[in-house]
Amino acid sequence: MPAPPPGGSRPGPRSSALNPCARPRPGRRLNFRVNDLGAIVTRLHDQGLDVDGPEAYPNGQFTWVHDPDGNQVEPW
Repeated sequence: MPAPPPGGSRPGPRSSALNPCARPRPGRRLNFRVNDLGAIVTRLHDQGLDVDGPEAYPNGQFTWVHDPDGNQVEPW
């Protein structure tokens, strides 16, 4: 095997490949920009969904919820 490039490393197995419990959730991330995040969060809560957030970032407020297929839905 050739030496790694200066300051680099050889490719190798990811930690998730070595530990099946560390694998990420299946699915996709769906990101939606909404006009009224507070109203969306209230509606999600009213539907009985577990909502993470909202959290404020320099580019807006974000919240997260997962659909039944494991997709992460991210209204902001």
